[in-house]
Amino acid sequence: MTNHRDMGRTSSRWIIVLSAARSGSTLLSVILGAHSRIIAPPELHLLRYKTFEEWRNSYPMALRSLCVLMEKLGEKSDTGSIESRFCGMQTVDIYREIVGHENRGKLLVDKSPSYGRMGDDIKRLEEIKPFYIWLIRHPLGVMASRTDRQKVQMKQRRNELSLLKYYFLALKYKVQTLLGITTRTQLEYWKEVHTCFEKHLSGVSDDRKHVVHFEDLVRNPEVVVKDLCNKLQIDIQPSMLDPVKSVTDDFEWGLGDEKIHKHKKIDSGVADDWKDRCDASVLNGEIRKLMERIGVIC
Repeated sequence: MTNHRDMGRTSSRWIIVLSAARSGSTLLSVILGAHSRIIAPPELHLLRYKTFEEWRNSYPMALRSLCVLMEKLGEKSDTGSIESRFCGMQTVDIYREIVGHENRGKLLVDKSPSYGRMGDDIKRLEEIKPFYIWLIRHPLGVMASRTDRQKVQMKQRRNELSLLKYYFLALKYKVQTLLGITTRTQLEYWKEVHTCFEKHLSGVSDDRKHVVHFEDLVRNPEVVVKDLCNKLQIDIQPSMLDPVKSVTDDFEWGLGDEKIHKHKKIDSGVADDWKDRCDASVLNGEIRKLMERIGVIC
């Protein structure tokens, strides 16, 4: 009798991580990439666009991610070779070709938070019949992390802008924060993204999707990763529980969370680090209903 896990070793397949930005997708990607059968490049964002040219012009820095992927597959990975190979192609055909040429039974990861804002175009993902990992983080955790990132970006832009323009933007941000505009915008983003994922995944069979809650992942990584591996029909490997050793220099802002380099281990404390700064009373009825449906505890 054929071993159930061996059935998953015969062909390659795409894994798509669906998440809001600042939900721990870089950590999850690094954990997955620590497995010997999984290749997890930085964010590709390819399927957000219909054609290679549209993607190349709209998100030029993501070409580096495709270069990393092709290098890990042992194929020509310089910019010229990639542009020559994929020029004129639909993005879904690029995914099919990559998986078609990969005959070692590898699992290829695409984690691109921008997919949450594709609207009805998210249906494009189904053309490659991937396995989905729906990564969910508490909305206030996402909001706190996105707010922290915006503050860092403001400081980084200080040297790029005139003093007057910098202080104008800083004042604008402060006023919006005081008026609650920033909070509402962040929470609406979370609701929009996960409503999109909920609708899309409702039509996907259970054997092609799996939910991971960020808080569970950082508190009990071994349990969560083992459960995920079972769903992927692969054996858990010790390297997945010590993923920091597998972090490369490929991650940078725009292609993943560059802070991943600073972590020495999976930190359970980040699960609740928003609680001292955010008040759950800002969660409106619609968001609370969505949280209940997708298993997020208020």
